[in-house]
Amino acid sequence: MKVNEIAKQAGATGETVRHYVREGLLTPERHPDNGYQLFDQNHLERLRFIQRARKLGFSVADIRDILAHADHGDSP
Repeated sequence: MKVNEIAKQAGATGETVRHYVREGLLTPERHPDNGYQLFDQNHLERLRFIQRARKLGFSVADIRDILAHADHGDSP
């Protein structure tokens, strides 16, 4: 999926997705021919988690910490 495709599926904007990429919360692959950011189903689930956490009042820094623990198999 490209930026706007994942954004649409998550009910977000492309700019929101790009913001989370810049913040390091999403780490898409790059298309080898054109450099487009490519997202998969795992990225979509992660984006939805980020959105829920933000709605609950977690800061981007808090979410980054939670995801870092989860990425290493730890429970935050």
